[in-house]
This record gives sequence, C-alpha cells and structure tokens, in this order.
Amino acid sequence: MKKLPFTTPPIHPEALEIPSDCPYFSIYYCDRQPTWSTGDRQGTFDKYYIYQPIVEHFVVAIHLLNNVAILGDDNSPPTHQLIFSQTEEVWLAECSEASDFLNRENAQNLSQTPEKSQTTIWCDRELEKTRVLYQLVNDRKFSAFNSKEERNLSIAIGIVNHLNKFITDELIEKYDTMSFLGDLKALLGLHYFFKILQRKEEEQEPKFFT
Repeated sequence: MKKLPFTTPPIHPEALEIPSDCPYFSIYYCDRQPTWSTGDRQGTFDKYYIYQPIVEHFVVAIHLLNNVAILGDDNSPPTHQLIFSQTEEVWLAECSEASDFLNRENAQNLSQTPEKSQTTIWCDRELEKTRVLYQLVNDRKFSAFNSKEERNLSIAIGIVNHLNKFITDELIEKYDTMSFLGDLKALLGLHYFFKILQRKEEEQEPKFFT
C-alpha cells in the first residue's frame, strides 16, 4: 500500500450509502460503474458528482499516470483501489491488498458500536460547510435542481476545494516533467490546473473539473 500526500475529501457516507460501522472504504471503477467497497460489502455511487471530481483531480491523477495504477474504466478492470479512512489518511493499493486490508480493519471495528462513527461526525461537519458554499455560489443558477442533485453538487464542490489545498510547486514540477517527456495525460493535467487558475482570476469563485 502506498500512502498518498493528501487527506480524505468530504465524502458523506450517506451519499455513497456506505455502512456507518466501517471506518475504511475504497473506491474504484467496475462493470461500467463507480464502486465502493468495505471489503465484504460493495455498492455503486454517482460518477459525475463524486467519482470524477476525485480521480480526475490534479492532485490525485498524478498517481494514476503511465498506467502504474488503474482504477478501472469502461474497457479495463481495476488493478488498484483508493482507500480512505476516518483518520483522513488515503492509500493506493492493489485490489487484493485493498480487500485484505478492508476486511481486517473493518472487522476490528465491528465490536465497537458507538452511537455515531467518527467518519460520519467528520463528514457531517464538512458537508455542512459545502452546503453553505452551495447556497452562496449556486443559489440562482441551480435553483431547479432537486435535493439529491443539490447535495451531490455541494459534495463535488467540497471535494475539489479540499483537494486544491494539496497542490504544491513540487506537484506542478512533476506534471511539467512528465509532460516534457511526452505524457499526454500529464499535459492534460497541466491544462486543467491552469484552467482553474484562470477561472479563479476571472470569477473568484470555486470551480470543479468538467
């Protein structure tokens, strides 16, 4: 398992329908759907508002370039999974290793039955922040959205704003080097990054990848 240099974004367990008694879960792409797993349980979740804002983000995508790790797509099964924890740590692991880790760590938590898990408490706090942000930024533009879409949009904004905090000069240099060596995905990543900078300068409001 490889520990990644960013922390768990505000992914609300209810949005993924993850059991609240599991402090660890992973995400990957399987059978044409974004999938979460706690080891012994799996489910699917939203592709555009939750999965893509995570795996296509500038900070995350660098670890998936050159097919070093494949989370899966419509044509290929996953070789790796992203693992998230309630302590905000994130790992990249091969599928078999991820499954073993999730089964072992979540099983240890089953004997503990707190009224509300730390994962849910933390995500509740972060989600409330994104709800406020959603109201400020999107009150008029997205007034026709139903409550589920509003929630997913606020989560997407929260995910991207959270990951933006981990953009560093060193990360940009890595993308620049890989682009120079001919990696087209790295070049696209730089394009996204500078697109965000341009949007910030023009609008001074948070945006997420499209």
